Amino acid sequence: MRQRVVRVALTAALVAVVLLAVPLALAIRSSLYADQRDTLERAALSGAIRVNPDYTTGDPVELPAPPAGGRLGLYDPQLRLRAGSGP
Repeated sequence: MRQRVVRVALTAALVAVVLLAVPLALAIRSSLYADQRDTLERAALSGAIRVNPDYTTGDPVELPAPPAGGRLGLYDPQLRLRAGSGP
């Protein structure tokens, strides 16, 4: 009888841990992706502020430094890479 009570208690504890850990893991993952997305958005906005629309006339473009481990590029309306090292 004692083993049965211990087994039920352990099962209940395991279920509780799983029910709490899965949403916590998803929230942490979402938070990490949000931080990365915010970093990329800041880099893109910084680049957009620095780029003059006259880049199409052949003026050289100076892009800001990309975020760590990232690439930053400038594309024209025909989707050709004009400056930087974008994908």
